[in-house]
Amino acid sequence: MSIIAVTCFYGIFLIHELGHAYFAKISRYDVYEIRLYPIHGICRVEMPDYDYDFGMIALGGVIFQSILFIPITILFVIFQDINIDLIRIIFFILGPINLGMALFNMLPIEY
Repeated sequence: MSIIAVTCFYGIFLIHELGHAYFAKISRYDVYEIRLYPIHGICRVEMPDYDYDFGMIALGGVIFQSILFIPITILFVIFQDINIDLIRIIFFILGPINLGMALFNMLPIEY
């Protein structure tokens, strides 16, 4: 069961980084690499020329997480009484934990 939980957790990281990559690509910037680490991920992209593009690329990760969060949360609410632990863990990680990670990513922290 812990393998499923870790897979869901890293799936959120991957979806988040793919969001950055997607918005970089549609803004016509090069994507160099995506790396996943134990507690975060990095999407290296070409430095945007405009602040708007920079902002959209930065928000891309959270936007992609939201696309995952909304339907999973609806399913979580619909099936909240289900007694299958595996499904509850998947819904919990991809729902509320995903939201917490998205909100954390909105903090103005430089690295």
